[in-house]
Amino acid sequence: MYGQVRLDDLTAAATAFMQRTGWDDEDGELAADMAAGALEAAAGYPPGTRLRPRFDHAEECRTFTPE
Repeated sequence: MYGQVRLDDLTAAATAFMQRTGWDDEDGELAADMAAGALEAAAGYPPGTRLRPRFDHAEECRTFTPE
């Protein structure tokens, strides 16, 4: 069984990823935007669904597809 993911958890994960990969996000705004977008995208799926993020270069946006 999967637990619920909170916005705080996603923001912390996005922040850690950005730090590991060398992105400069001193104010945390980009990490917060990434987390909010992921949470919004996940809201349309049943709990426990694993989603894979992808960047759609044609539309210049992130998409999420179930695994």
